[in-house]
Amino acid sequence: MCIRDRIMTMRQTNHLHWTFYTSMEFIRQNGYTVMVFGKGFWYWFFAGFNILCITLSAVLTGAYLNRAPRVFRKQTTLLLLGTLLPAIPYVVYVAGFGPVGIDIIPAALTLSTFVFYVTVFRYNMFTLVPVGRDLLVETMSDAVIVLNKEFLVAEVNPSAREVFGVLDIDPIGQNVSKAKPLLNPDFDTGTRIRIDEKVWELNRTELPETRNNPEGILIVAHDVTELERLAREDIMTGLLNRHSWDIAAEIELVRLSRHKRFGSVIYMDLDHFKAVNDTYGHARGDAVLKIVGRVLKDGVRRPDLVGRYGGEEFIIFLPESNPDEGYEVAERLRSELT
Repeated sequence: MCIRDRIMTMRQTNHLHWTFYTSMEFIRQNGYTVMVFGKGFWYWFFAGFNILCITLSAVLTGAYLNRAPRVFRKQTTLLLLGTLLPAIPYVVYVAGFGPVGIDIIPAALTLSTFVFYVTVFRYNMFTLVPVGRDLLVETMSDAVIVLNKEFLVAEVNPSAREVFGVLDIDPIGQNVSKAKPLLNPDFDTGTRIRIDEKVWELNRTELPETRNNPEGILIVAHDVTELERLAREDIMTGLLNRHSWDIAAEIELVRLSRHKRFGSVIYMDLDHFKAVNDTYGHARGDAVLKIVGRVLKDGVRRPDLVGRYGGEEFIIFLPESNPDEGYEVAERLRSELT
């Protein structure tokens, strides 16, 4: 601001020192009388200052464009264009390469103003909608990834960097197979994948161009770990529910049959459980079920399948255990519960 004020002062007081314009004369040019100014030190200082400001503005805008979220790129590109439009005509005029007596800068500034107008009013440069949308994507727990049609990563939010990213690799501009090796871009919507004991459900949306050709892919991964746990587990005891136990046991039986191995099943029923509910209330009965579930879960191996099969009925599948071993486990659990 001090430089600007000094320049303006020197220009307005030029008649006292003649260091901004060194001379003024009238010449005939193509039938017109044209005033020509001699250019002094402060004129060139002013010109250099203007060019420096335009250059810095363009560099800063270009740097932001390089890392700007997708929603701001059209705005930033137009802003950069509007900044650069007056630069070349200004250099041409100041250097004296243009026609004598004709200032082309106002025409360039008019065009630049039109570009800024489009930026502000057509692409809502100063509205809060793009800002709010960008903030929402950056802070949401869902992982958001944008791929272009060559499967290069165009944009990711912090959640996606943390969940699917690779340490020491900036994903922007990288092929998804390198930057996000856990993510297959050809998945179907609704696919679920497990990463570090979390389950993510993937949704895929194609981003069309104006001619309805896919421009890229928007991938949103939602953490459904808790939903899947609730779908698999019995809420009361934390054990597998009947449906989940049946599926898991069938998978395990297929594996054992393929390798000609064996397993044992323990079926348990709590005696007189209805009397507990009737005498002490359902809250006390629920507490009993929770204790039984914890004892059963802690009393078997990690690969064993423990489920609540009915109201007070429990079932355990013991892979790689023969009947004698299964009987031993059943007796041990029964003694712990009595």
